[in-house]
Amino acid sequence: MNKKLPLYFGLWFVGFIIILALVFPENRPVDFKVPQFRTSQADLLYFKNIRSFYYDKVEDEKSSYEILHLKTLWQDSTKIPKLTFAIINNWRQDETYVITEWNRKMLFQEPISINWENNKVEGSITLSEFNSEAHFKFAGEVYSHLINDDKLFFESEPIFSDQQRKSIIKTLKDYFKLTGKIY
Repeated sequence: MNKKLPLYFGLWFVGFIIILALVFPENRPVDFKVPQFRTSQADLLYFKNIRSFYYDKVEDEKSSYEILHLKTLWQDSTKIPKLTFAIINNWRQDETYVITEWNRKMLFQEPISINWENNKVEGSITLSEFNSEAHFKFAGEVYSHLINDDKLFFESEPIFSDQQRKSIIKTLKDYFKLTGKIY
């Protein structure tokens, strides 16, 4: 009986792993409808030590917020993306915001609507309010469409090149990791 015990345990373990692989979801669904701006010390430390190297940082003189842009977005000055996102670090209150930018200007007054398409399904995403929650939700919708490999258009013209698309995904992924929405 003692010689069969390791065999039974091994079979049980392999069976358990197979069942877990079949039942365990690939990705945890993320709810971008509930904004979250709080940044934990662990997430901020990870960002500052690992990811901040890839960002240009500018400090706003009025608010003393840190404004971060991914460096790869501006490498090719002839192909500036129309739609970008900036990460705003409010280090005094341990909060981080995402702000939508259009043609390198932060959107605080002009509504914007972009269209998306996946196979034969179409829709649009609109940013019409200009508060932190609206920018968060808009960024969440854009991120969801980008990781689903949907095509994004503005007036039937693609918004991003492939390289810009990757940069936007990196920026939004870093932001949502900072706020604890994704891991």
